[in-house]
Amino acid sequence: MTIHYNYPGINMAAGDLTAATSAERAEVEGVKAVMASLAPVWGGKGSEAYKAVQISLDRQYAEAA
Repeated sequence: MTIHYNYPGINMAAGDLTAATSAERAEVEGVKAVMASLAPVWGGKGSEAYKAVQISLDRQYAEAA
């Protein structure tokens, strides 16, 4: 039995995934910037809760990368 691979197709899919990942990272960074600018306005427990959740999300995102 012979297995044939479509290398151009695999390469194209890899490029598509790389582009999608780059776009996602840019979107995440944009949302983080907006949220970080709002956190001081919340003050107190709201700001602290945001920071705790953001740290957790950053760790999860780093593990997935």
